[in-house]
Amino acid sequence: SNVGIEFKMDNISYSSKRYKGYSSLRMNPYYTLNGKDWNVRIGAHVDYQTAMKKGVVFSPDIFAQYSISDSYQLYAKVGGGVELNNFNRLNALSPYFIMDTQYLSTSTLIDSKVGFKASPMNEMWFHLFAGYKVNKNELSPVITLEPKYTMFIQDKSFCTYGGGEFRYGFKDIFDLNAKAVFYKWSSLAIDEEQ
Repeated sequence: SNVGIEFKMDNISYSSKRYKGYSSLRMNPYYTLNGKDWNVRIGAHVDYQTAMKKGVVFSPDIFAQYSISDSYQLYAKVGGGVELNNFNRLNALSPYFIMDTQYLSTSTLIDSKVGFKASPMNEMWFHLFAGYKVNKNELSPVITLEPKYTMFIQDKSFCTYGGGEFRYGFKDIFDLNAKAVFYKWSSLAIDEEQ
């Protein structure tokens, strides 16, 4: 067993008086317990900001894994956390964005996932998974007509996803890797726009 806590701090400052600078402290206290065939992690994400709707946001950090054998594993995970919507993130989403307002941080209230990993042969491995995610203040892109720039609107979003990964290697001669993930998004902001 193990007890730990992770810290991450960001200090955001802007040269323009139009945008507020703020600090963000993200903490992740957790407890892990390991058995012969299983692993458990119980923790929480505790996120605090000094501005931009300042306050504390809590979300879970829970993970459980069970090994059926050396080759087969089942797992379940419930996570969350906060992502800062600063210039770096907006630019990664679209280099043509317009920041006409300062965006609130996106909070993942819950990201639950179940999965199955298997390696039936020495050279073969696959992973199947499915999950459900709820975000608060999610960024939904909107393209302006003329000129064409990306703006964002924020609201609660819901996402159902699932997919799989497959790997196969043959005697160090060739490797085959494939991954497919399917998402179904629903955003209150986008639904109201339509």
